[in-house]
Order: sequence, then structure tokens, then C-alpha cells
Amino acid sequence: MKTILEGFSIYNRNFYSIIILSLSITLPFLIIHNIISGSVYQIATITGADFVADFTNLLLMLLLLVIVQVPFIQLVKSDLEGDEKPLRKAYGAFLNHGSAVFLFSVIFSVAVVFGLLLLIIPGILFMVLFYLTPQIMIFEEKPMSKSFKKARKIGKRYFFSLLTIIIFTSLIDVCAGFLGLFAISAVTNSYLAIISGQMLINMIVFPFNVIVVSLFASKWKQELETSPTLDTSNKYLA
Repeated sequence: MKTILEGFSIYNRNFYSIIILSLSITLPFLIIHNIISGSVYQIATITGADFVADFTNLLLMLLLLVIVQVPFIQLVKSDLEGDEKPLRKAYGAFLNHGSAVFLFSVIFSVAVVFGLLLLIIPGILFMVLFYLTPQIMIFEEKPMSKSFKKARKIGKRYFFSLLTIIIFTSLIDVCAGFLGLFAISAVTNSYLAIISGQMLINMIVFPFNVIVVSLFASKWKQELETSPTLDTSNKYLA
């Protein structure tokens, strides 16, 4: 709970930077996602290939969300280090690490989606074990191969804690989206209004989720470095 409250504090301290990053980076990616997924679903209604459309939408969503979180991870790092120019470094991280994170996002998204399609459990395992790879890349300025390995160590040690955080942040996103959809639908049935409202909610909620996950990643990374053999099986989220 303490870490989540700290996430609120970081969100509040960097609110204007978050809005600028959301408008300049998150929004364009959300528009791209909606255009592509909308086109795919239109084709699916004609061909009857709804399963393919759902598969494509999930794959694209994971792909874009992994990339878009980079500047917000850097924002957390800058806040923890007391950096006075967090916005500049956030854009710098996005430009410097964008290609590497994109490569990881392709591998990660394909592996997770195919794992979910096969037996569900392999997809969940892969997602949790390597979920924090972008955080390690940004926090430690390491290449993807080394970040991949360290993320796996953290994911393995804190598996159920990380899974709980993933579920928690996902529920925040789902609940916020549902409430937003309900509120907008009560006023208008315009498709454009509904999509715009959903994107606005994502722009507000998504950065907070990234901040919370990144704070836990920073905490667990430090614990791994100071106590590499520590048994955490009975530890609670803090």
C-alpha cells in the first residue's frame, strides 16, 4: 500500500509532465491502435473471422503499451533521483531506448499472445517473468539481453507479487474504462465520443499504472542486489 501511495505522490508531482507526454506520445499510439483495430474488426464482420480480429487487437495492444511506457518509466527514475529536468530525460529515454524496447515488445507480445492461445498458463508465465524488462533497461541503462535476464530473476522471485500488481493495475484500467463508457453512453451514443472518451481515460490511467509497476520494480531490484539469496515467498506487498 505504501508503494501505491508513493505512486500517487509521483503522479501528482509530475502531473503536467505526464499530460504533455500523454498528448505527445500516448495519444498518437492510441489513435494508431484504434485505426488499425477498427479496420481489422470491419474486415472481420465481413469475413466472420472474429477470432483473428481479437488476436490482432490483443497483439497490437500489448505491442504499443510496452513501447509507450518508456517515458513514464524514465519519469519515475528522474523523480527518485531528484532530477530537475524530468521531461527532457523522458523524451530522451523514448528516443534512445525506443528501438530496443520495440524489438522487445515484438518478442514479448508474440510470446504472450501465443502462450495464452495455447494453454493460457505459458502466456501468463512469460508475461510475468519478463514484464519488467523495460524498467530494467531504463533504470540500469542496460541492453535488452542483460535486462531480459535480470527481469527474469526479479519476476521469478516476486512472481505472485508481480502477478498481483499486474492484475491490480489491469482492474484499475478496466474499471475506469467501464465507468467512462457508462458516463459517456448516458449522454451520447456517438462512436467518436465513446472512442475519444476511452482514449482520454487511457491517457490518464495508464501513466499511473506504469508509475506503480516501476516503483515496485525499483524496490525489488534493490532488494535483489542487497539480498540475492533472500527467500521472499512469505513477503507481502508493501
